[in-house]
Amino acid sequence: MNLRPADVTASFTILFSDTSPWFRNGTFLLVMLALLIIQTGLLILLVVQIKRRRRSEQAVRQLTRRVISGTEEERSRIARELHDDIGQRLSLIAIQLGLCASQPSEDGCVPAGLNDSIRDVDALITDVHNLSHQLHSSKLEHLGLRVALKELCQQISERHDLPIDLQIDQGSVRVPQDIALCFYRVAQEALNNIIKHSGTDRAQLILLEAQGKLRMQVRDFGGGFKPGGPVTGLGLSTMRERLRIIRGDLSIASKPGRGTVITARAEIFPQNLARRATDV
Repeated sequence: MNLRPADVTASFTILFSDTSPWFRNGTFLLVMLALLIIQTGLLILLVVQIKRRRRSEQAVRQLTRRVISGTEEERSRIARELHDDIGQRLSLIAIQLGLCASQPSEDGCVPAGLNDSIRDVDALITDVHNLSHQLHSSKLEHLGLRVALKELCQQISERHDLPIDLQIDQGSVRVPQDIALCFYRVAQEALNNIIKHSGTDRAQLILLEAQGKLRMQVRDFGGGFKPGGPVTGLGLSTMRERLRIIRGDLSIASKPGRGTVITARAEIFPQNLARRATDV
């Protein structure tokens, strides 16, 4: 029989009763329901935070792209000014000084210090020319990454008396301009860091291209640094950001007394182009 407690008179005592599951486990069910609501709320909050973080990362990536692009445009403008304006004016001064040196005064003597001035101006012209190429390499734009890296290593080796072992794979694939510029700037920054901080007497740069992937190693044989230790300066951060824009990556390996190896990697074709197209 299905009797309710209200149907039983006061003269009877209920010994056994079959209560409802809600009555038996009401507290437990309420706790579980509360936990389910809390978990659902936390999941919704987590999804919202993930979406906000992705939007923030996208905005930072686009801002970084604009900053780097603007920096390269400014480098190109300054390089043109140095080469076409200041360089030409210095060359004109050198020519005029040369003419003065070839025409002695009435007593047949060349003014004291004139030859030294000519040498100083020639050295200044060379420095301006090198600075123009550092800011914007015309060979990188017209002849490609491999030729530009050869010129870069040659200039740094001559200027700082640092032998650089350059090994370049003569691949047939032409590296896209944005990837070539990224790798050129990474090599430039890495070699400058070697000169400033490593204390090495030689360096090595290796560029390899295989199966649509580009890989570059810049190695020094100097003091190195302790793994996990603080690495200061904007150079490494800038290199990472440049590679992140083209969907590449940067790794650093170093041991005290064993030197440092900086490795840059990126895909050339076709995945890299497809990914960058969806990331704009």
